[in-house]
Amino acid sequence: MSAKLAMFTTDQQIKILDALLAYQKYRLIAEEPDPDPKRREAKDRILLARLQLPARSTPPLEVPELPSPAQGSRPMVFGIGIAGESNGESFLRLHWSPFKQDLVGQNSLEGNELVVLDLAVGFNNNEHKIFVDQLDLIRVRKLNTKQVAVVDESPLSWQLRISATRIEDNKEKHYDGVMSFGIGYAWKWNESFTGYGIVDLAAHTHYPLIRLRPHLGMIIGLETIRGWLYVGAESVNYNSDFRGIWGGQVQYQLTDRYSISVGVTNEKATRASAGLNWYW
Repeated sequence: MSAKLAMFTTDQQIKILDALLAYQKYRLIAEEPDPDPKRREAKDRILLARLQLPARSTPPLEVPELPSPAQGSRPMVFGIGIAGESNGESFLRLHWSPFKQDLVGQNSLEGNELVVLDLAVGFNNNEHKIFVDQLDLIRVRKLNTKQVAVVDESPLSWQLRISATRIEDNKEKHYDGVMSFGIGYAWKWNESFTGYGIVDLAAHTHYPLIRLRPHLGMIIGLETIRGWLYVGAESVNYNSDFRGIWGGQVQYQLTDRYSISVGVTNEKATRASAGLNWYW
């Protein structure tokens, strides 16, 4: 190592060794509780080489701190609102989840999403019936927006969803069970805008049973307003025919306990919804 470092100036050697030392510490923490002994030995060799050089002459680069999720909304949510269907009818819609860190929530971590048991129930006054509008058993989205590739870590982003959704087919309502998994890439333009492109492979209980769903998405995060938009295509048969899909959601945070949200989509029987959310 010393021979390779000799071609650099002292300041450059300090920066190189500091970066290598930080990476080895990062990997040791990631590999706990059983880190590779060879990695610990490599870290010790780098530390020994660093101690032979003087202290850093320039201050280290300051990395902006990320907001703590503890400062955002609480994970459990209950909401009440109005929803509209493709035929123009509207109904009262209630939804609840014991744990929800979604894309438009103030507790989302770097645009990632983890939602468990997200249940929406509708009350149609005209037909005097109660029905399940949507049930997401689990919904996970992991967006990797790192600007620099990290050795031993995948640059891919991924998402997983297991749910039952109310859809419309030939003007009739059906329930479609979905289990989908997708991979792709994400990028971050700045602190407010994040984009991603993902291709889902999904199994459905409604024809076609296997579908491809490539789509692009954008997440907008401002101080009190967060939004999510997506557009893409979904296969409708096994002959490489696709239909366009789109949707989005905007949420305005009133306080850390209350928010107002509006959502639209062309993928479900419920095309639009708006309501008030409580967090606790």
